[in-house]
Amino acid sequence: MLTLVLGTLLGARLAVGQTPLAALCRELASRDPMVAGDGARGFDALCAVAEVAPERAERVLVIVEERLWGARLDQPMRRYLADLAAEGLGADLVTATLVVPPPDAARRDGRALLALRELVRAVAALRPGLRGVVLVGHFPDALLVRTVSWRKRDRVVTGRGTEREHDWGDVPFLRRVPEIVAHRCDLVLGDLDGAWPECYVEAVMPLPTVVAVFDGPPPEPAGGTALAVEVGSIERSDCFLVADGRCTVEGLDVVLDDADRDHECTAADRERGNPLARAEVFVSRIDARGIALYSEVAADGPPAWRPDAELELRLLADYFERNHRYRTEPAGAAFRPASIAHGLGSGFGIVRRGAPEWADFTADGYDAMRGVDLVEVARWLQRGATLRTLRAHSDGLHAAFAAAPDPTAAARGLLGGDAGAAFVESVRRGRADYAYWRGLWEGSAAGDAPFILLHTGCEALSPPGSGTLSYLDPRYGRFAQAESILFFTRAVAIVGRAKVFYDEPGGFVEALGAGATVGDALRRYGELESMAASWSEVGGDIGRKRSYFWSVVGDATLRLRAR
Repeated sequence: MLTLVLGTLLGARLAVGQTPLAALCRELASRDPMVAGDGARGFDALCAVAEVAPERAERVLVIVEERLWGARLDQPMRRYLADLAAEGLGADLVTATLVVPPPDAARRDGRALLALRELVRAVAALRPGLRGVVLVGHFPDALLVRTVSWRKRDRVVTGRGTEREHDWGDVPFLRRVPEIVAHRCDLVLGDLDGAWPECYVEAVMPLPTVVAVFDGPPPEPAGGTALAVEVGSIERSDCFLVADGRCTVEGLDVVLDDADRDHECTAADRERGNPLARAEVFVSRIDARGIALYSEVAADGPPAWRPDAELELRLLADYFERNHRYRTEPAGAAFRPASIAHGLGSGFGIVRRGAPEWADFTADGYDAMRGVDLVEVARWLQRGATLRTLRAHSDGLHAAFAAAPDPTAAARGLLGGDAGAAFVESVRRGRADYAYWRGLWEGSAAGDAPFILLHTGCEALSPPGSGTLSYLDPRYGRFAQAESILFFTRAVAIVGRAKVFYDEPGGFVEALGAGATVGDALRRYGELESMAASWSEVGGDIGRKRSYFWSVVGDATLRLRAR
């Protein structure tokens, strides 16, 4: 079942001979990977380790961060590749180290991401059946900034803080302000033929802002004469810019061109009713660096958090053990949907679409949505379910639930004994954060059945610090909510948004129920959005290209497991 090229997965490095994949890796590691054309290499090291089931047309590329490669991950990764082969997928495994810029260099995560993208593109050319990419370890993210002409109605104050300050009240106006719409946009990596290198902004660039008040709704489509206009700029760097529509201002005259858009899209993408960049391959990340930590107690201040390399490897090994169990053991009584919600509506009706027999399923505790505190969250996890959804107001660090009335007693009840102060504080405040998830893990209180999670909370997949820090900074991604859930519960894949918004990935659960992988099921959302007659049907101006906001942590090759 498991065919390895020139050896087995033993040790940190292997001789891989003269296979086309090995030659490709050597070639990419020796040159500028067509990112900037300045001769700088993208990779410090790139090594082809294994080809699994080389006769299989459909394949997955697994990229492992080289610093993690060794005996501790050998057996879990060997079994993972065998599991892929058993499900009909071939796999290519490479280890990689991206070039680290000098300490005084400006942040350029996007450039490193583009080097990684060139690797994926080259492998896709070598393997026409490439289906997806699984990143194991810490790799850069694409930060996505979008500018769109948003016609809206709200209170507007112009000239604020000056002698020209004027409160227009609740009026229709045009707002065109660049904003971060995805702190992690894996579409940039998965869309292999899009014009993403041309969208990359490396150095600091001032991006214009426009707010214009009109006497009535902003004229469409070409603009008109406004009552008041404010122009300015926002500086952005190291990001991918999606600029939809053009706006020029002269005095009070505002000229709009909504047709000047979709520059990241291919010609085929632009032929759709609602043009969107679409991924050729799915992407997912398995990265424990930001949550594998230990604390050093300081004599006169808060504890200092340090990376724990041993814990990182342990969490990765445990994850692949859970991944194997999910793939190979029937769900049994855990073949159920489950939803938990606080401050947002129930998602039970959505996850029940994952299997015909779930259509009328009801059971106590499987649709938790009233007065949900962190005690109930733990109990919910302990009820076996294979497909879950979590719906609560959140950010990259936590999801918000109800406060527990007696947090100390509640924490002891959950963990069966004394709980740390940070865990008790999380329970008291209703913050499902790093301290909470890790406390459940350390207390063996996070349930037993592996599951796929659809998380609709805002910024659930946003790496903390991604707007300002390089991915190489040890604070980047620290205490991340999504990774805390992935490694400290029994989750095997989490689908979520990296923006403050309110959409649901349409068609995802239905595609999953029809047998699609998690990655392909999420790609279905973009396909459905692109088939709309226009973006006004799928989010309007502010929801423009909302499918770009979604990504996967965990393993996107997984399917909904059978009973």
